[in-house]
Amino acid sequence: MPGRIACYTRSMPSYVVKALVQGTISLLPGSYRLNRLFQEHITRSTAVSEAEFSHKLDQARRHLDHLGAHATPAAGWQALELGTGLAPVVPVALALCGAERVWSIDRTRLFGPRELRQTLHLFDRQASGCLAARLPAVREERLDALRSVLRAGATPDALAEQLGVHFLTRDARATGLPSGTIDVFASNNTLEHIPARTLHQLLVEFRRVARPGAISSHFVDMSDHYAHGDPSITPYNYLRFGPAMWRLLNNPLQYQNRLRPRDYQAIHQAAGWDVVAREVSDGPLAQFRTIRVARRFQSYPEAELRALTLWLVARPADRAS
Repeated sequence: MPGRIACYTRSMPSYVVKALVQGTISLLPGSYRLNRLFQEHITRSTAVSEAEFSHKLDQARRHLDHLGAHATPAAGWQALELGTGLAPVVPVALALCGAERVWSIDRTRLFGPRELRQTLHLFDRQASGCLAARLPAVREERLDALRSVLRAGATPDALAEQLGVHFLTRDARATGLPSGTIDVFASNNTLEHIPARTLHQLLVEFRRVARPGAISSHFVDMSDHYAHGDPSITPYNYLRFGPAMWRLLNNPLQYQNRLRPRDYQAIHQAAGWDVVAREVSDGPLAQFRTIRVARRFQSYPEAELRALTLWLVARPADRAS
């Protein structure tokens, strides 16, 4: 029997095998811890690489650019990042660029002391080189503080808190933060993993804790994430499946909501946010045309379906309007 199972799995596309493995892990106690072990020892995806650091640094700069373009934060501005993930680069970057306090919230702690310390050392390493060019708003006194806390040898969490970065492990629909305290909300590769109903509730909570004039800046990867590790499928592969089949392939450890740009915009508006900027990038038309879109998506314009990434910026709607 084990040999027969191995034969079956060898004949499956690798994304299906991954879906089955993660789906099985999600049913076990301590599923997120087990998935982390799976990532660390099988996919080798938990270390903070130079490429990942660089990518996250670019995202942090985009959030800061959106802040400069759409808001005028007062001194002592505060930020909230949704989805800390495996590499807490963005909250540290926001702190180095002037945020008095940054809250980074995730429902599960995915990074460990090693990843946090790696992140801080990568900032220190780049501080003497190209960091100022990559992050023009970086403050020298904040970099000096980072170097000081690294030399102090405290625990990584204590080091981050000395820089004004605080990690929260909880459901972001109930942040526990006071009303009217946050100037900047940011997320990277996070919204696509949240069910639509939950996302609406979460944005309602963000509206509550937003200061007047706050902005919300989000980068969304709308490609099929299984394609990231399986070159045999396109980034549009998951649009082929109807709801029943997608429920089998989708799983809580890498949930993908398959929402399109207009869906994200509508959810923001329903939660009390006005979308002020939207930037969409598409994939190749020829690649999109290789799939047959499921009935679930046939009412969408082709431009919505071809979208692979989305930058969305919103501000709190005027309550009186």
